[in-house]
Amino acid sequence: MEEVLDETQFLAPVDGALPSPGEERAIILPCPFEATVSYQAGTKDGPAAIIKASQYIEETDEESGVDLCGLKFRTADPLPIEDLTPQEMVEFVKEKALELYRNDKFVLALGGEHTITVGAAGACFERYPNAGLLHLDAHHDLRLEYWGSKYSHACIVRRLIELYNIPVASIGIRAFCPDEKEFKESRPVPTCYGWECAGHVSRSFPYIDNLPKEIYITLDVDALDPTVMPATGTPEPQGLTYSEVKEIISYAAKGHTIVGADVVELSPRPGFHHADYTAAKLAVQLLMAALNKRG
Repeated sequence: MEEVLDETQFLAPVDGALPSPGEERAIILPCPFEATVSYQAGTKDGPAAIIKASQYIEETDEESGVDLCGLKFRTADPLPIEDLTPQEMVEFVKEKALELYRNDKFVLALGGEHTITVGAAGACFERYPNAGLLHLDAHHDLRLEYWGSKYSHACIVRRLIELYNIPVASIGIRAFCPDEKEFKESRPVPTCYGWECAGHVSRSFPYIDNLPKEIYITLDVDALDPTVMPATGTPEPQGLTYSEVKEIISYAAKGHTIVGADVVELSPRPGFHHADYTAAKLAVQLLMAALNKRG
C-alpha cells in the first residue's frame, strides 16, 4: 500500500504516524507574519517554505540515528495573524503559545518576521520565569524603536528584556547602531560577535554557559553567512556556517534544557530552495535537541 504524506505537517509523517491528540510532546507553530521588514520582503512565506522543505528530510537523523517522527510532535494550523498590527500579533501569538506551554508542550514557532518572537518567547518566559534567551542573529535587535514602531523586528530583544527582565546571550552579531550600543552600556548584553566566533565557534560557549539552566533559543536565519543562507531579508557577511549553528544548538542542549525555540526571518527566493531546506534542518536540530533532553 502506498504511503500517504500529510503535507500540512512538519516532516510530513506518513499516514497514521502522528501521535494521538494530547500525546504529542511538541507543537510546531507556524506564524506567517510580515509587517515591519526593512529590506527584502517575504518572511510571511517562511513557515510554509520550511514545512514544505521538511518533507524531503529523511526520517532518521544522519548523525544521532534518532527516529525523527518518533519524537511525537504535531504541526498546528498557521495562526491567522497576517492582517493584525504587530502589537496585536504579539498578543495573539503569546496567548496561543501560552495555552500550549500550560499543557506542558514544547513549542517551536516558525516565522515570519522576528517580531513573532516577542509573543512566542514571551509566553515561554511566563511559563518558565527563570529562563534565559539564547539569541542567534546578525543583528542586536536592541533598538528602542525602528521606523516608528516599538514592535519592529529590529527591537525584539530589547522588548523581551524590558517586559521580562531576562538574561540574554547574543551570538553571531555583526551589525548594530549607536542606539543599541548606548543601551548595552546601561544594560549589558553578553555578545559573541560574528567576527569572533565564525570559524571559532567554541568561543561562543562561555556565553552559553552563563545562561540559566532553562533557555529559549531564537534563531534568526541571518545568523548564517549569506553564502549559506541567501534567502533572508537583511543578510550580513561574515556569518556562521550550518555546522557552527548546529554545534551551538548541540552544546546548549548539553548543559541546559531548551524550553522553547523559534526559527525566523526566512524569506523564500525562487531558485534558492536549499535555503528553505537549511532552515528546516535547523528546525529539526532544535526540536531534536529539546525533546531528547526532556526525555
